[in-house]
Amino acid sequence: MKRIAAVFLCVILCASFAPKAIAADSRDFSVEESLASKLGELGLMRGVAKADGAPDFDLGRKPTRPEALVMFVRALGKDAEARDYKKTHPFTDVPSWADGYVSYAYDKGLTKGVSDTLFGAEDAASAEMYLTFMLRALGYSDKNYVYGDLDGEMKAEFSWHSPWALASYCGILPPQTDIANFLRADAVDVTCAALYANIKGTRTPLYERLVSEGAFTKAQFDKVFDKDPFWRFRQIDRQISAAIAAKTKLGKLEYDRYATECHIIADMYEENGVITVKPMVYNFEASFTKDNSLGTNGGGGAGPWLIKLDAKTLECLEYYTCSELAARGMYGAKVLGDKCDYADRLSWGMDRVCRMETLLLRDSGVIGYRQPTYGEAYARVTTGLSRITRILETNSCTLLIGWLDGTPHGSYAHLYLIYKQNSNVGEGEIIRLPAPGENYWGKTSEPDTLKLSEDCLTLSYSYHFNERLVMFEGLPEEYVIHEAGTYSYTVDLKTGVTTLNIIPD
Repeated sequence: MKRIAAVFLCVILCASFAPKAIAADSRDFSVEESLASKLGELGLMRGVAKADGAPDFDLGRKPTRPEALVMFVRALGKDAEARDYKKTHPFTDVPSWADGYVSYAYDKGLTKGVSDTLFGAEDAASAEMYLTFMLRALGYSDKNYVYGDLDGEMKAEFSWHSPWALASYCGILPPQTDIANFLRADAVDVTCAALYANIKGTRTPLYERLVSEGAFTKAQFDKVFDKDPFWRFRQIDRQISAAIAAKTKLGKLEYDRYATECHIIADMYEENGVITVKPMVYNFEASFTKDNSLGTNGGGGAGPWLIKLDAKTLECLEYYTCSELAARGMYGAKVLGDKCDYADRLSWGMDRVCRMETLLLRDSGVIGYRQPTYGEAYARVTTGLSRITRILETNSCTLLIGWLDGTPHGSYAHLYLIYKQNSNVGEGEIIRLPAPGENYWGKTSEPDTLKLSEDCLTLSYSYHFNERLVMFEGLPEEYVIHEAGTYSYTVDLKTGVTTLNIIPD
């Protein structure tokens, strides 16, 4: 999978970093000046001419909302169309130079104002806003976001309040980006990184789409950017991914289960030729139902790992999982120190990112539900039970009776049919046979009688109860747990269809 890259680092391979604002006058913008000039050559960023004719990109200033929007529109490859777009927006505070851009984005449903009449043109664009714009340019949606809508198909892939996990997954947060004190310099870094990010669900980087949109030619882009300006950091992140994969079962686990992971680097520093990385790692496992929809299971909470790399070769020297660190008495706070709360905040959305990637892989046909073999189905049933008490074999299926022990309300018996190859029902089909509840918690037991017909095509089993058992008797919500009498079940093994006949005492 695409791994989640670092979300907030002061400088690449720095001595240390912390999630705090960096004073603009103390930052070195030499890298960003060079990158801004490159963006300027491609028409993606414009500055004001200095006395010597060189452009002034004013990198130490916070970007305004209109400026962020203009960069977004240019990232869509719609600069020419938006620049000449007629004024249609309802806002009274938009400068004339931005009227076309705001109108275009407003009419396309790409942006809104801070009120019905104000765009917030003098307001600074936050890191959240700018990252949201870039994620939208890459095809991701925050529309109709609902907190916790992770069961099944998601309505949105991220929230503009917390875009960190998805932005990191896409690789659009370069290591020096300061999300706490977001400046025009940071917008330059994010934009340059976004040029190399793939459009959602494709292997097409954004710059190739801009070429197809006519924003610039491939020759112009290759002349300006001879390589990804953040290539070394991406190499580091790939090594982190490899270390995680070495200790975590990923990919297709079974016929209906797929596992992936994502990580966000909470801390990274170099000392004595060793790069120490502390990523928050989240493991995710999805199950597919027969209709190929995604089940509701997911992953556990994100926990810190410790990984050490050779600073020259980037070879992984040693690495420890969250549980291995815990076994040494090193829990989250001890591993991450004062970055613990920050790392927890940045890890919001990791479950959503893993689920999103799983859905993308499914939609592209790479993964999905596969009918299990008889052996796989048999293993699934037997490993899910504490003990097996009876097995009956027929030509078409196996009847298996077993118990699940250790539940809060005691042990429960289960009856399963597992179908074999060339059966009418289909190889690998698992049918759990019905059984009446015996108490208020739905306890089930083995049948009192069990009989297989001579031709092995019909199964009969029964339970007998001396007394009727009713829940909430006399109340509107009353329901019968079981009647007094015999519950007689008949199973057509050719079809797996069960019929019930209750014989009163």
